Amino acid sequence: MFARFLKGFVLTPVLAGSLVLTAGCTSEPGDVSDAPTIPSDPAEQPYDLFLGEQLGIVDYAQRKVRNQCLAEAGYRQNLEVMAAKPHNPFGHLIVTARSFGPTSVEEARRLGFGREFPADPPAIISTDPAYDAASEACDRKAWHRIGKDAARTYREYFALGNKLEGPLQAAQDIELPADLTTKLIACLAEQGYRLDDPGQFLKRPLPELFGVELGDFSQEGAQWQPNKRPGTVEVGPTRGPLRYDPKPEESKLAVAWFTCRQRTDLTRYQLDAAHKVEDEVVKQNETSFVELNPKLEALARTAAELI
Repeated sequence: MFARFLKGFVLTPVLAGSLVLTAGCTSEPGDVSDAPTIPSDPAEQPYDLFLGEQLGIVDYAQRKVRNQCLAEAGYRQNLEVMAAKPHNPFGHLIVTARSFGPTSVEEARRLGFGREFPADPPAIISTDPAYDAASEACDRKAWHRIGKDAARTYREYFALGNKLEGPLQAAQDIELPADLTTKLIACLAEQGYRLDDPGQFLKRPLPELFGVELGDFSQEGAQWQPNKRPGTVEVGPTRGPLRYDPKPEESKLAVAWFTCRQRTDLTRYQLDAAHKVEDEVVKQNETSFVELNPKLEALARTAAELI
């Protein structure tokens, strides 16, 4: 499926390419000099109510205190390989223009229909019962340092994040009016891309239907396998960023796709549509926000001091 190229996206270019509002393009194939600029991201959006950054601070502080405790018990592995700063585990809920695909011709040419992902931290595999027992004890100690019912509040807030994520992902499957997809077909045709079977594209607008071969992902260090020798704690190699390598023809099509998306002002429409979904979901979960946000804010203040 085309969606495999867009892991972590809120909405995929399948939707992006088909929600076309205005008439098709009028330029010669490959001419992108007059493509409209990407709309600026809104200063505020409904999901700003979700405290993802604070959740990341709590998570980071808990792991740091736990890993320091493990180091004191003779196990420095976790402390030595942990990230240098907190990370928002729900950063993908922040909907920006880039959530829908490339934001420039250069980016479309470089990434095709893929995207980039940061490096993964090294994996730690334990077959040492003493390490496992120390890890459980340090885990409880770390949560206690952060605050009363800290682990429970963290789990509940993480579950809330998952509830917010679902509706945005479901938006990929919105059934689109045929005339909108027809406008995309016309625009891409004027960019030099014509379909053998427009009817199939009307059902589901996929780049593969233009007969273009797509690239794939690659990552250094991704094939490591631990020995799992009893009584050991193994640390895997640092894995490099997940890289996407588009095929040459894919890059050209991605530029045309980007051009049509911009000339139809589709990105602005997508941002508005996503925020309407967010607004409805926030209203449905208002009670959870009222209950959990103050608790998480209090935990985050303590966590920041521990960091």
